[in-house]
Amino acid sequence: MQILNCSKRVIDFHATNMQRKFNVTSRPQLIAKALRRKLISLAMFPLNVETQ
Repeated sequence: MQILNCSKRVIDFHATNMQRKFNVTSRPQLIAKALRRKLISLAMFPLNVETQ
């Protein structure tokens, strides 16, 4: 699923900058820190769960 019309390179560039600013070394750590600081919420990311 594509939400934004951005290249992977652009996303990686900005994620790397945010990791540096948040003083974390991985994207999962970045997400966890943003969740703890309430900068993002899980409600922003709908889960596509398929049932059979």
